[in-house]
Amino acid sequence: METIANYLIKNKKNLGHWDSLLEEWILSIERFSRITDGDVPYWYNERANVGVLAAAAWRCGRIALEEFQYEKIDVSANEETDETSQEKWMGRCDLWISDDRSEEIIEAKFKWLNLLSEKIDAISTDCLSAAVRNAYDTRGNDEIRAIGVAFLPVYAKADKVGNVESLENIIAKNIIGTQKLSTDLVAWCFPKRLRNHIGERYNNYLPGVIMLAKVAK
Repeated sequence: METIANYLIKNKKNLGHWDSLLEEWILSIERFSRITDGDVPYWYNERANVGVLAAAAWRCGRIALEEFQYEKIDVSANEETDETSQEKWMGRCDLWISDDRSEEIIEAKFKWLNLLSEKIDAISTDCLSAAVRNAYDTRGNDEIRAIGVAFLPVYAKADKVGNVESLENIIAKNIIGTQKLSTDLVAWCFPKRLRNHIGERYNNYLPGVIMLAKVAK
């Protein structure tokens, strides 16, 4: 049994330069699972997942800064007067990544996905849309590229899956499904060491994580 991991950059114009970043993201998750021998970072929360992406940025030769103060702007139009107003406030940016050629700010969201749910596409899209909206507000009037990222760890009820072979089929089906969503990229990692792990609390398989990303425009 090998790790199920890969990525698809659907919009090369927007995120084609993320190739090395995604490769390191996958390798970082696998290394974490190997060294901890029974744990993975994506089980935890949004901040933990942002940290792994930041680590991947450093590992591929970029620099990164997490959770720092940043002025945000909510640009909204008044339908009655046709005037545009700007509300500013000091908030926090989830992640900034830069190299010699470019820089970008990233806003992230985190949501557990039930692999057996019929609403998985809608839930995934809503999570990514919220991240993109936050990225748009964080960018404000700046010229910097802003990206929304959705971290989507997945689970499935063990008593409904049936067996490991069924789980593998369910994973494959959902990976194909997420590739059809309106995103700039899709990446996934289902580490071999933890793919068949069943959580003690809810009797769920907790096999892996899917990441979606889209540039805010």
